[in-house]
Amino acid sequence: MSDSWIILGIDPGTIITGYGLIKTDGSKHEVIDYGCIRPPTKVALPQRYLALYEGIEDLLNAHNPQALSTEMQFVHKNAQSAMKLGMAKAMVLLSAARRQIPIFEYAPKQAKLAVVGNGNASKEQVQRMIQHLLHLSEPPPNDAADALALALCHAHQHQFYVNLVHIKSIRYLNYFKRHFDEIHCEQHHHTNYYSISIKTNKSIHYLLNLIIVLFLFIGLKNKTLFDINDDLIQRYIKVLNLIDSPFYIRYLFVKDILRNKKTYHKFISQLTQTETYQIEFNFGNTNDHRVDFVTNNLNLCYPILDIGCGEGTYISRFSSKVDEYYAIDVDQTTLEKVKKKITIKNINNVQLYSNLELFLSQILSQNLTNSFNILLIEVIEHMELTQAEILIKTILSKINFHKLIITTPNRDFNQYYAISDTRHPDHHWELNSDNLVKWIAPIVKYYPNCKYDFYGVGNSINGIYSTSGLIISHI
Repeated sequence: MSDSWIILGIDPGTIITGYGLIKTDGSKHEVIDYGCIRPPTKVALPQRYLALYEGIEDLLNAHNPQALSTEMQFVHKNAQSAMKLGMAKAMVLLSAARRQIPIFEYAPKQAKLAVVGNGNASKEQVQRMIQHLLHLSEPPPNDAADALALALCHAHQHQFYVNLVHIKSIRYLNYFKRHFDEIHCEQHHHTNYYSISIKTNKSIHYLLNLIIVLFLFIGLKNKTLFDINDDLIQRYIKVLNLIDSPFYIRYLFVKDILRNKKTYHKFISQLTQTETYQIEFNFGNTNDHRVDFVTNNLNLCYPILDIGCGEGTYISRFSSKVDEYYAIDVDQTTLEKVKKKITIKNINNVQLYSNLELFLSQILSQNLTNSFNILLIEVIEHMELTQAEILIKTILSKINFHKLIITTPNRDFNQYYAISDTRHPDHHWELNSDNLVKWIAPIVKYYPNCKYDFYGVGNSINGIYSTSGLIISHI
């Protein structure tokens, strides 16, 4: 093959390390060699790593590859196993780095997608497809097949590179990197601009359509003037569906493009056309969904007690509709911002408190018997669970209330945000809907005159809602 190069694929391991060498011109591939390095098992770990290092050295000396493709390290449940695998991989990287051989890392799903077309393919499917693609007489061993898949993965990459890109906010580029498993994206910040490189194992058609969507969002965040008409929206939705955009990218489109209700209702059914999962959108962003939930469940005949009022979202929305509004926040800086906001807006019926104890002391001192609507919106997850339980018990036992409305993130939905932990660093915990109900049930049961109802709030995927809602009321 003319203009060909050699790629070494390595699937590292402490017991077996698979390797596969191919010669490729980007479209045609030939196998040079494949197999497994098996360090002796009855020696200490340092000697096993040495044997692995020497085996890799022999391969590099013999074939002088132009690129090394290896598996991206993932978080392992067992810390010891992760450390051992990391050290095995370090032997591979060290050997290649000594020769200044470019090193490329791919997630297991990327390699499977490149050779099978399915990121969740079984080992047997990978073996059979490697045998077919490389015209082998029999399927290669598991580890060697994985190594050859990594080599082919690198050979199949399509790349888009653009220089001189003005980006005001890098967040949207990071969203694409996080939510599209099929791409590898790098950006480099120069003095007044960025350069962007995007690679994928999928088709060039897929790559170009993805670029179209990415630059739409970059342009929006740069405040580029767009004539967002129905024809343009229709075209972009078609592109979003062609690349089967994940939920979060579609959500950004709803939030940033379908910003008026008429346009939203006209196009939302087209935007949910995906076989990956069943999406049900609500108009607006996640905060709007919580506001709508509160609005639909408030009886404005009662004064409002807003615990953890933040910067006053609900004050702005409801203070003009009730006679009295009480707001509590333990963050003094936040409370000062709220104070300035209500002063500027000439809101006179809001009383601010730095903690619940001060509010309770006023109730006792003034013999207030009002029944309150109480808001606990995205508050309890900022506390330890035991503290949240104490707070709710304090409310149920000491305050005469009509409804206590609670919202908190639904942990089961975090997967669709590509988040494995909590949504914000200051969240102590997040529960899925089942565990939230298990947590609240015994608390409310202690007060026989109270009951709770659970609600799914906001967007949903396959029946899983982004936010969990609870309403506690009197029987």
